Amino acid sequence: MQNGRNDTTIGNNANTGDVKGDILIDIGSGPTIYQLLSACEKFNKIIVSDYADRNRQELEKWLKKGPGAFDWTLVVKYVCKLEGQR
Repeated sequence: MQNGRNDTTIGNNANTGDVKGDILIDIGSGPTIYQLLSACEKFNKIIVSDYADRNRQELEKWLKKGPGAFDWTLVVKYVCKLEGQR
């Protein structure tokens, strides 16, 4: 229980093996992927969604390696190091 609420995060549960499956749907992703990094090896497919066009466009630009897309390389390497992978 955190902050008086009975909830947990995927990051905490994915590392213990408690959360896994075929598809993960992230609702309200924003223009980021950091919240999905711990889950990427536990799910076969991850679907991101956001209400704001700008956020979806930023994610699409990153997926297509478009000019000006944010480079997540350092963030991914950091998370992998924390989790003892790669």
